[in-house]
Amino acid sequence: GGWGGGVRPGGKGRGGCSLRPCRWNGAAGVCESEAAWAATVRAFFGSVPALICGPVTAMVRARVARSTFEQGMARHSPADQLFIHRRALRALSSLLGDKAYMLGDAPTEADCAAFAICDNILAAAWPNPLADYARAECRNLEAYCARVRAAWFAGG
Repeated sequence: GGWGGGVRPGGKGRGGCSLRPCRWNGAAGVCESEAAWAATVRAFFGSVPALICGPVTAMVRARVARSTFEQGMARHSPADQLFIHRRALRALSSLLGDKAYMLGDAPTEADCAAFAICDNILAAAWPNPLADYARAECRNLEAYCARVRAAWFAGG
């Protein structure tokens, strides 16, 4: 009870399997795409003094690359990573379907996780082929993000 929609404790179900691989897309995208990395530096390190910005961002990039490798995603080829992430987005999109939120009409913890993942992938500041795929093939996710953003961050 309480988990609904095929999501079971321990991440074993439609929801768990769809969220876990997507969580690392931002990390993999940041390390592999120069355009995404440049956007990350502007967004997160724009106020860092120029004298230390280069060394700090190089250290962060190396740590993200290492953790992504240790987690396992970076051990796959870029094409395989994209395949895995696309499959995960399709599962997430399918789980959402035409519902307002992941598990029905009211937001749950699953929506906190799903929104964070989807909004990060779809953010215009971080161009990536997964965002293009989500906009073309998983259209309900973009509408979902807009709906959640409007409901939860209306004052921001």
